Amino acid sequence: MKLSFVVLLATFTAASAGLSPPARAQAPPEPARPGGLPANYRQLIIAGVRLDPPDLLKGAQLSEPRQTRGPQFGDWMACLKTSKDDTVEYFSVFFEGKTIFTYRRAIAIDDCQSARYSPLVRPTAAAAKKPPAKRTPPKPNSLPKPN
Repeated sequence: MKLSFVVLLATFTAASAGLSPPARAQAPPEPARPGGLPANYRQLIIAGVRLDPPDLLKGAQLSEPRQTRGPQFGDWMACLKTSKDDTVEYFSVFFEGKTIFTYRRAIAIDDCQSARYSPLVRPTAAAAKKPPAKRTPPKPNSLPKPN
């Protein structure tokens, strides 16, 4: 009983003196990522990612790249969203330096399902400025005859 009182008194004294419990160990900050993302990352994905079946990349969408975190591979990652026969699949593409390090089916830490997407193959300026189709006037003999 005397020991309980001493422990209680020591705890109360430490609390009233403004002492705080020992700080918990914190994870060290992540080291700075070397290098930046290559400007041609879309072309690297088109050329370097091989999916089965290969036509999954047709109409695929790509998220904005972000730095990797925790146990993810490489320096940067982007999510690839594919759709075929009403089935949506997500893939994670990892970059290290200026090249694709690896890619795989996305998992929860990749957070691909909540990413914003744009077409993997962006329309070219020439396609965007495509002239409108020429309208050919109907032939005079194809017009309805008046009564």
